[in-house]
Amino acid sequence: MPSPLGHFLAGATLAAVVLPRNQARLASKLALAGAVACVPDLDFLPMLILDLGREFHRGITHSLLFAAGGGGLLFLWLGFARWRLAAAASLALLSHCLLDAATTVRGQGLALLWPLSAERWRLGLVQLPGASIESSLSATAAGILQTASVESAIFIPPLMLALYLRHHPRGDRGNRMGLWATIRS
Repeated sequence: MPSPLGHFLAGATLAAVVLPRNQARLASKLALAGAVACVPDLDFLPMLILDLGREFHRGITHSLLFAAGGGGLLFLWLGFARWRLAAAASLALLSHCLLDAATTVRGQGLALLWPLSAERWRLGLVQLPGASIESSLSATAAGILQTASVESAIFIPPLMLALYLRHHPRGDRGNRMGLWATIRS
């Protein structure tokens, strides 16, 4: 399954595609969308604190309803004028669910259709390298670095392409520093 880094980069990429070109403070909005993409894994906290068991993880917070509802609540809070920000947040939440489902090879899967169905889904399309909890500390650290490297290689190029296309929608290549100006804004 993707690490928080992979989820963050996927959420930021979707926001870069959805948000308007003239978006003020784009970097902070992309960071916010990236953080929102990591929210579903916060279900670990009540699982650990309330001793709910591993079945609680990847339940409600990993459902399509949670992704749509999160975006809907944000839409109600922000209003129609900022609907794209709410859509970016909803897509970031949805990306978490779809990435986890696509990369879950073993285990219980995700409750994608909660509350309509308790069935757990896993597509197992890709298996990302990962750290094992049972491994030694050095093996776990090596696994985390390997995962971060693979996810960076997978998710950073689409983010950079989305940012480039935001700044050069029609192939205008006159300003070579335009991408960095877009990121900084």
